[in-house]
Amino acid sequence: MRNFTFLFKRRWILLLLVQLLISVGLKAQQQTTVSGVVTGTGGETIPGVSVKVKGTSTGGQTDVNGHYSINITGSATLVFSYIGYNPKEESTDGRTKIDVQLTPSEKVL
Repeated sequence: MRNFTFLFKRRWILLLLVQLLISVGLKAQQQTTVSGVVTGTGGETIPGVSVKVKGTSTGGQTDVNGHYSINITGSATLVFSYIGYNPKEESTDGRTKIDVQLTPSEKVL
């Protein structure tokens, strides 16, 4: 009887440990949608701005009204770039709405 009790407790502990590991893994893989508007210094929206997750191939671009929406996993850094403007990086840090203002580049092509 003593061996049965020991095995029963051991299985429960193992089951709880597996359940904990699964829940932690699922939480780490949750996707979040980050969205916003990209504007210039005059407040005009900028269509076609490249929006990428730094260090990955995940990305997209702003629509005709300067709006973007991108899915990220965990915390990430978004990189905004457009010809004639300085690129800008923004850390998500749990934010789901990030509006960005790009400044014109001083470089002449």
